[in-house]
Amino acid sequence: MAQLFDALVADYATNGRRSGATLAFRLAPLREAFGQDKAHDVKAASIKRYTDQRRAAGKAQATINRELAALRRAFTIAGEQERLSAASVPRVKLFAEHNARQGFVSRLPVYLQDYARFAYGSGWRKGEVATLEWSAVDKGTTRVTLRREHSKNGEPRVLPLVGELTEIIVRRRQECTYTTVAGETAESRYIFHRYGDRRLPQGVDRCLRRGRVRETEGAPRRASSGRSQGRARHEGDADLPRSPALRGPQPYGGRR
Repeated sequence: MAQLFDALVADYATNGRRSGATLAFRLAPLREAFGQDKAHDVKAASIKRYTDQRRAAGKAQATINRELAALRRAFTIAGEQERLSAASVPRVKLFAEHNARQGFVSRLPVYLQDYARFAYGSGWRKGEVATLEWSAVDKGTTRVTLRREHSKNGEPRVLPLVGELTEIIVRRRQECTYTTVAGETAESRYIFHRYGDRRLPQGVDRCLRRGRVRETEGAPRRASSGRSQGRARHEGDADLPRSPALRGPQPYGGRR
């Protein structure tokens, strides 16, 4: 495990993560508890014993979650580097936190929720997650591969699918078909999409810029007037064509 923790530190340094300064504090109790263990000997039971000890020591759930997230990331890196097989990676379950992030995800449009959860659980950039195709998932749904050309650092990555990540992929398989504008049934090659379109990061960015999210999300629609087009675009439909009518009536001479 000591080698896995060292690999985690190196990963933070290579990727310039801003939370790298606090990583040493999160790893200190993990090194004390697991540093002398072999990675394949760390199972769910030993992880639960660790969380129980930390709670008995009076540590907050949020603190324990940050430590468990570091432990989970260490195992993920081990899987990516093929130090451990997917079957040897234990499920690291975090405590439920009723924080702003969870509230934000639950209020996102439905088509963005699994996308946001996968990005958070994997630690991958939202642009990288949006490029994932079904060909990247192995037949046993045990791992997903990010292709070299889609990785920001130019290196391919392999992510073991465990816990919630597996559940997300299973749900997405059930949602891979969609109805086109012509009323035909089609199948998306992308894991995360909206009617076959993978441009999901823009949808999340719009929600962040607005500081609010929509409670419901309907199908893409074509507006019949400039006014309704403007309303639709304000609500986040980026697939509508731009029209001069969106600017509304202009005063004489173009100036007020």
